[in-house]
Amino acid sequence: MGPIQVLTIPNAYLNNVENRLAFAKNTALGDNLWAVQNVDLAPVAKANGPYSGQEGAADTLTAVGSFDFEGDPLQYRWDFNNDDAWDTGYSSQPQSSHTWGDNWQNALRVEAYDGLLGSTASSSVSISNANPQFVQCTFAFHPGFIDVQCVVSDPGSDDLTVSWNWGDGSPLIVHVHYNNGFGPDPPQSPDGTFPFVVTDSASHVYPPGFITVITITVQDDDGGSATYQIPYPPPN
Repeated sequence: MGPIQVLTIPNAYLNNVENRLAFAKNTALGDNLWAVQNVDLAPVAKANGPYSGQEGAADTLTAVGSFDFEGDPLQYRWDFNNDDAWDTGYSSQPQSSHTWGDNWQNALRVEAYDGLLGSTASSSVSISNANPQFVQCTFAFHPGFIDVQCVVSDPGSDDLTVSWNWGDGSPLIVHVHYNNGFGPDPPQSPDGTFPFVVTDSASHVYPPGFITVITITVQDDDGGSATYQIPYPPPN
């Protein structure tokens, strides 16, 4: 009798009846004694993509097409920001969704796990900026004086700057609203508060009989903007 020979055979191969019969026939010949060592193969993860969208809007993600060689049911988890930290727990559903709060050029990862082994796949993500908008503006008018209050919103987590142009050559009034409440929003910061809604107000005095247009501009920290205009004196 010859020495014992160890063969490492994937379970997926031996799960097939014809493969088991062929293996038994071929290893029965000769003087060697064969010891079979089964192994479980890791599944293959599919991240699909590439993905694109706008900040503040949900994007649908899918790992459909992932498979396991042995046919075991798979569990999935996602790392949305490609920071090596899993953002979800395991789920039997290959679909997921995520909303990025800022424009974002990076990648995401998904893991497919069969209960014993796992594998990961990645895909690129491109999230564009969305313009802020005026929700509403209200004003109180008295001859020679106007007080205006505006509610503005950014779909993402951008800092907002509100500028008041009174249309009479006086200096602009500029108010900055930080998303975190105390400092500038760093580039590509998708985890801030979104949508970001702020209320801004200002007042101004005009000489008698003055006619102009008040222009209010809101700008986010990525260059998006919106404008609102009020005639002065305002219509009755």
